[in-house]
Amino acid sequence: MSYIRQWKRLPARAGFLLGSFPLAVFAFAVLATLFSAGVGLAIVGIGIVVLQYGLRFARVRGDAWRAWVVRADGRSIPAPRPDLTNPQANVGARQAGATPLPAEHRVRAFLHPLTVTSDWRAMLHQGLLGFLLTMITWTLAVTWAAFAVVGPLYWLLLLVVPRGQDNIGLSQLLWPDRVGPGLEFAPDQADSILYAILGVIFLLTLPVVYRGLTALHWSLARALLGETPEESLRRVVAVLESSRGAAAAAENRTLGQLERDLHDGPQQRLVRLQMDLATAERRLADDPDAAARLLGEARGTAQDTLDELRALSRGFAPPILGDRGIGAALETLAARGPMPIDLQVTATAQLSPELERNLYFVAAELVTNAAKHSGAQRVTLQLRDGVAARDAVAVAGSPSVDKVVLEVSDSGRGGIIPLPGHGLAGLTERLRGIGGTLTLSSPAGGPSIVTAVVPVSLGE
Repeated sequence: MSYIRQWKRLPARAGFLLGSFPLAVFAFAVLATLFSAGVGLAIVGIGIVVLQYGLRFARVRGDAWRAWVVRADGRSIPAPRPDLTNPQANVGARQAGATPLPAEHRVRAFLHPLTVTSDWRAMLHQGLLGFLLTMITWTLAVTWAAFAVVGPLYWLLLLVVPRGQDNIGLSQLLWPDRVGPGLEFAPDQADSILYAILGVIFLLTLPVVYRGLTALHWSLARALLGETPEESLRRVVAVLESSRGAAAAAENRTLGQLERDLHDGPQQRLVRLQMDLATAERRLADDPDAAARLLGEARGTAQDTLDELRALSRGFAPPILGDRGIGAALETLAARGPMPIDLQVTATAQLSPELERNLYFVAAELVTNAAKHSGAQRVTLQLRDGVAARDAVAVAGSPSVDKVVLEVSDSGRGGIIPLPGHGLAGLTERLRGIGGTLTLSSPAGGPSIVTAVVPVSLGE
């Protein structure tokens, strides 16, 4: 970080370093009391409740402290998440009227708050280590700021409060042969110059020192108040398991929809085509004109069936998607759309075939829904890069890209309400299966905007 930027962050760091001491003392006093009372009364049971309240207080204070440190330091700290793989985490959750829990399970549910390791780490931070570190950093911060402010103004202090004859200044201690009454430098003059130089040094180094002190707090908060690697791994595993289930559910929903579409559309047309051909075959000898008309109708039915099959297959994976990629496939979708489609493809991220297939399916489904239900005259389809939330910068100097965004907006009537088991719910499950999200904005009167965001890394 440049020296100028350190000065810009100085107010936030000074506010944290100078204002943290009374809050740290308060947290230490509360947690020391609750912990001592909880341990002492644990044998009679009420101490466990006291400890649980202490852990809850430590968690709340730890969350607030972590947020304060992040604002002061400028670096993020991932918050600890609940242990999603703990089989006892929801052991106490029961519906009204359900069979009561066995005594063993009730005991486990009662003791479960004492097994949350992140709360114990927060208590260790707020109740001991954070308090000790705050005492040290607060003392150094106050001392450094005092020298930076008082040093250059020490001469003014001597004018207001004259020094007694018996007082020995710092300059006399350092240079007794040159500073003193009747010597080369008068004590007041030498001390004023010395303190002014020291004050300027302390002032120039103030942002650097405050940055270092804040970094100490950040390191301790990252270790005790942040997410541990084990917790991060468990969370990723839980998310992947949930995504896998969502992907399977979305695939089953899609196959079921395809089966219904084939049954209600092409299959019925093929049955009619078979009947028309059978009738034409019977009439071919005695009524050629009627047979010719039936053959003409059969040809039209066959063409309609072919068109419907093409429309169904277009929503999955057209050949151009594998040959030329998502951009060309969306151009074809826009050219053959049921209404005018304004296409804007600016995405530069390299997408995997699986990710491109899912994005194309979502785009085709959203365009079809807009044509059927929105009453819109025009649709806008965008595929663009999503800039990473972090302040990472690529080698070329541009912000790093870790997401791809697909947005479909229409000029329809709006007021869309997602219903469970219908189109948008299925798309949400499909995107969740690849780590993505789907958001809808559809005020009454329009416009309706559906945005799908998918991480590129999970799509690879």
